[in-house]
Amino acid sequence: MTESEARAVLGVGYSTSKEDLKKTFKRLAARHHPDRSGDDTKFKLINEAYNLLLSRHIGDSVALMIEREFMEWSDVFDGVRNKNYDTD
Repeated sequence: MTESEARAVLGVGYSTSKEDLKKTFKRLAARHHPDRSGDDTKFKLINEAYNLLLSRHIGDSVALMIEREFMEWSDVFDGVRNKNYDTD
């Protein structure tokens, strides 16, 4: 399943927050749960779509955190690199 297909299954857009994604998933999962006379195939599809999009949200968060950390350390190293250590 692609990200676009997962978004179509859940009916969410690209700018959907993690909280809204979770709310949408819970609503659809409750509606299509097999224990509530829902469709088992649809329920599995909803779960798959949610897990894919959730992993993308988590992955994006981790990537952003790593990028910020890299930029902070990059600034530190640039400062050290530009400092003149000649002791003549």
